[in-house]
Amino acid sequence: MLQIKTMTPTRKISLTRIHAINWYGYADSLPVAGNLLLAGVTGSGKSILMDLLQFVLVGDRRLVKFNQSATGTASERDLKGYCLGDIKEEEGGVTQYMRDSAITYAAIELTWPLDRAGREGQRTETWGVRVEFASAAEQQGRISPFSVHSLRPEAARSSRASRSTGATCPRPGI
Repeated sequence: MLQIKTMTPTRKISLTRIHAINWYGYADSLPVAGNLLLAGVTGSGKSILMDLLQFVLVGDRRLVKFNQSATGTASERDLKGYCLGDIKEEEGGVTQYMRDSAITYAAIELTWPLDRAGREGQRTETWGVRVEFASAAEQQGRISPFSVHSLRPEAARSSRASRSTGATCPRPGI
């Protein structure tokens, strides 16, 4: 007897993209497919991306511990250094940066699965934080959380294509 197994849609929410615009040395959107492994030599930027993920998911800079080592101690890295690009040099006791001012976007894109019947298109949400430092003299910067909700293009043509795109929803506590 021939048995045919039908594929049931996954119920897994997937990380599909990391947006790192003016986040230290990154200025790109990085696609993620399946499992993610960050590998590289010391200083290649693995911890920088992990700090971006932590900052977006936690959101409150008071709770984020940038570049926390396995021993539990955090380094001297901070949000200002990530946004302006701290080059770890000083001139006359003044920290030097890659950028004099910056608007940084740190975000993650998540994709929700199809509904149980497979009728609805995949929904994506981008959760992120916009951070602006007008100058290196500024200490705190301006932080604005955001989220963008959308359906994949194939879903827009489905029977429920009237759902909205582009809602902005600030998170509390930032």
